[in-house]
Amino acid sequence: MRVRQILFLLLSVTFVGISFIPEPALSVPPPHMRVNPTFMNFREIYVGETRENHIIIENLAGIRAWVSINPNSPFITVYRNNFNLNPGERVNVRVVFRAPDTPGIRSGRIVINTAVGIYYVPWEARVLPRSLPPPEPPARIRISPLSLNFEGVNVGEFKTVVLSIANDGLLPLHVNVNPGSPFISLSHTIFSVAPGREFPLYVTFRAEGLSPGVKSGRIVINVHGREYRVPWTARVLSSGGGGLPFPPGPSGWVSDTLVDFGEVGPGERTKYVILYNPYPYPIQVRIRSSVPWIRLSYPYVTIPPVGSYRLPISIYIDYFPEDVLEGVLTLYFPWGALDITVRVKRHPSWYPYPDLGIHVAPTHIDFGIVRYGTRKARNFLVRNNSPYPVRVRILDTAPWLRVYPYEAYIGPLSARSFRAEVNGSLLPVGLRRAMIWIDTPRGRLSVSVLARGGP
Repeated sequence: MRVRQILFLLLSVTFVGISFIPEPALSVPPPHMRVNPTFMNFREIYVGETRENHIIIENLAGIRAWVSINPNSPFITVYRNNFNLNPGERVNVRVVFRAPDTPGIRSGRIVINTAVGIYYVPWEARVLPRSLPPPEPPARIRISPLSLNFEGVNVGEFKTVVLSIANDGLLPLHVNVNPGSPFISLSHTIFSVAPGREFPLYVTFRAEGLSPGVKSGRIVINVHGREYRVPWTARVLSSGGGGLPFPPGPSGWVSDTLVDFGEVGPGERTKYVILYNPYPYPIQVRIRSSVPWIRLSYPYVTIPPVGSYRLPISIYIDYFPEDVLEGVLTLYFPWGALDITVRVKRHPSWYPYPDLGIHVAPTHIDFGIVRYGTRKARNFLVRNNSPYPVRVRILDTAPWLRVYPYEAYIGPLSARSFRAEVNGSLLPVGLRRAMIWIDTPRGRLSVSVLARGGP
C-alpha cells in the first residue's frame, strides 16, 4: 500500500512539472523582400510601340542582400538587373515592354532572384494590329518665293537672291538643301529653323563657262523626309564684265596655298593665311587636316560678307621621321575644296649628341614671363636610337622647376616626351636660369631653362 502511494506521488509531481514547462516562443518570420506590384498589366498596345512600368523592391530583411532580375522574355527590358539592397532600402526598377510585329496576347513572368528567396512577377500585354501608320504632324514650313528668277546674268558673272524658309510650327525643323545644279551655290546646305523663326538662304547662280541662253533647274529642300522643289530660271547674256571682283591670291580665295615654316625645332609654331569671301552673304568653310601635327582651333570658320578671315595654322612636332615634313590642309568652301600645303624642315640642332645614341631636343627652353600664381609648361623629347631599351632619370635644379616624369624607360628606336613646368608662385622676380639634367646609360644630357618672374 505504501509503495502505491509513493508511486502516485512521484507521478503527480512529474505531471505538474511538465505542465509548468514554458511553451516555445512564436517563430520569427524569415527575412524577405517586398515586391510591388505582384502582377504587371501592360494593357492594349499597338504593334511597334513601347510601354513603361515599374517594379518596387524593398528589403525587409535585417541583412544586406543581392538582387538579380531576369526578364525571361525578348519583349521585356529591365534597366537595372544586378544590384545590392541594404536593410530597409527600396529600389524602383524600370521595366519596358516592346510590342512585337505580330498582334496577339503576350504573357510571361519576370524572375527576381535574391539572397533571401525567389520572387515572380507575371505580366500580360495585348498587342493590337496597326492598319495604317500613325499620321505624322504636317511640317508647317513656309517657303518664299516659290520660284527664283535670276533675270539677266552676263557670262562670267554671278547673281545672288535670297530664299526665305520660315517655320510656322511648334517644333524645330531640320532642313537639308540640294542645289541640284553645278551652277547653283548655297550659303548653307544643312541647318535648323526654330519655331516661329525665319532662315534666309542665299542662292547664287554662277554663269562661269556657260554659253548665252536660258538655264533652268530646281532646288530640292528636304524637311523631315518631305521634299519641296523650288524651280529657278536664269538668262545668260553674251556681254561679259561686271560682277564682284575676285580678291588677290594664287587661288582667288586664300592668300597663299603654300605655308613654309622653314627650319624649326620642337614645340609649337603658328602662321596665318587669309581667307576671302566676295559674296554679299556669310559663308562657312570646313577645315580638315591630313596629318596629326597640324593643329586646328576650330573645325570650321565663318567668313563675313565681302570680307576676309585670318586663319591660324599651328604645328606641333616632337619627332622628325624625315628631314622635310609636308602635310595638307583642306578647306571646303560651298563651291568646292581647296588644298593648302604645309611644309616643315628639321633644324640641324635637333639632335646635338649624335655620338651617344640618346638625344634630347630642344636643349634650351625659354618660358618667358611667368607671373605669380600661374604656371607654364613646355615639353622636351628624349630619343633612343640604340637597339635596346634604356632607362633615363631626370633631375631639376631649382625649386620653381619641376619635370614629369622623373624616371622613364624608352624603347629601342623610339622617343619619350617629358614636361617641364615652372611655378610662378615659387619663381622670384627677375631673370632666373636653371638646368635639367638627364642621366642615361650613355652619359648625361642637359637642357637649359630660362624664366622671368613677374608680379
